[in-house]
Amino acid sequence: MSKSDILLEDRFKLEEIKKEEKFSKVERVVLVSDNNIKIEIDIHTDLYSMKKGNQYWVMITSSLGNFQEDKGIFVSEEFDRESIKDKFEYVMHGKIYNMNSDNKAKTVSIFASFGGLLMKVSGKDEDLKNFNVDSRIYILIRLS
Repeated sequence: MSKSDILLEDRFKLEEIKKEEKFSKVERVVLVSDNNIKIEIDIHTDLYSMKKGNQYWVMITSSLGNFQEDKGIFVSEEFDRESIKDKFEYVMHGKIYNMNSDNKAKTVSIFASFGGLLMKVSGKDEDLKNFNVDSRIYILIRLS
């Protein structure tokens, strides 16, 4: 994986956990980095459990680095190959479907869906400049 594949990489503190009323196996967690980047993301609790106050290492990337360019088709043989995902505890693949910019405040909000589990990333334009609408992304999370 090249450095250009990494869209965001930082340590985040879990600030808040919101229970989803409609979905008993989903929690919306709020993660904040020292660089004031905020991630609100739905987590499938049967697969991964997170605790308020813990620190998590989060990477958002356009590739896992184990195969050629992502063409939007999931191929399980390629996913099974050794890659950066093996260093993380929770991995999801999704798509950026919207971005909102506040030119006055120089901030941006990025919205992505991982098969219905949603994510919003908010921060300064300069920290989130490599994100694009309709891009396919991976989010990788582990306890820091």
